Amino acid sequence: MSCSFICENCNEVNFHFSDVVKYETVYCKECDEKNLVYENIEYVYILDSEHSKNILKIGFTARNPEERMQEINLGTGSIPWKVAIFYRTFTGRKLEHKIFNELSDYRIEKKELFKTSVEDTIKIISNSFLLNPDFVRSEFEYLIDEYSDSDIKMREIVEFGSWKGICPKCNHFLDIFVNHLHETPCPYCGNFIQINNTKSK
Repeated sequence: MSCSFICENCNEVNFHFSDVVKYETVYCKECDEKNLVYENIEYVYILDSEHSKNILKIGFTARNPEERMQEINLGTGSIPWKVAIFYRTFTGRKLEHKIFNELSDYRIEKKELFKTSVEDTIKIISNSFLLNPDFVRSEFEYLIDEYSDSDIKMREIVEFGSWKGICPKCNHFLDIFVNHLHETPCPYCGNFIQINNTKSK
């Protein structure tokens, strides 16, 4: 299972691709600084409502997004929100803040409400952070059909002889010239990595 985190040093969005027991040291793809990530997963959720077209509510929670949605609906009563998409993350508030900044042109009076579509929001987040949703409600699944299953799970890119991904042993982000090999050693720990020749689209 993949999960995002925000680097403590450079504030870049990163990914971690294996389960964490208690905590784990991972490395930032941008600055190579060590980060501690903990096993408690949080969620940044995006809610929509058929009664309020192109108005989205975005927030983060440490609980199941469906539970948070029900709590919000009990509190408001007037707009029945539904979970459109959510993202798993180790750093919920930081990711929420970065998404708020990216969507600042659509924000309504500094609230958690945004005047934009689910489609455009997925596109903006994907383009800004290379981040794909971990859950997509069925009517929005077509929006991620352009990505292969391995792209969504591993976010590996092979383009112009370059492979980008995470070493499963030492968790360093790698950007390696692979010359069409099927496996290559990690320059940090020597672990041989199987190369998935999936091209980004």
